[in-house]
Amino acid sequence: MGAPQLSSRVKHQIVLLVIAVALSAMLYWLALDFREGLLGTIQDALSLLFAPAYIIGALISGNVHSPSGFGFFLGLMVQSYLVVLVVSYLIRRLGRRRVKA
Repeated sequence: MGAPQLSSRVKHQIVLLVIAVALSAMLYWLALDFREGLLGTIQDALSLLFAPAYIIGALISGNVHSPSGFGFFLGLMVQSYLVVLVVSYLIRRLGRRRVKA
């Protein structure tokens, strides 16, 4: 009797979660205070993406003017996981269509 094996669906969810955490870490780094240059421009372009994470951070900290860093990262992780989940679903649907055709 060996260790119980994970189903392919659980393995798929774990891979998606790891991708979401990596994406969140990258976005968190981009959320740092860059003033000029390419990173500042990217930060300005992604400011709307950070709004839900900022709101979650403010709700966790209880202070609208100084959101929790942990809450901000948690919000980014939830957002990233949802995006990765949707993209994964779309890729699987497109893959099935091509196989049937």
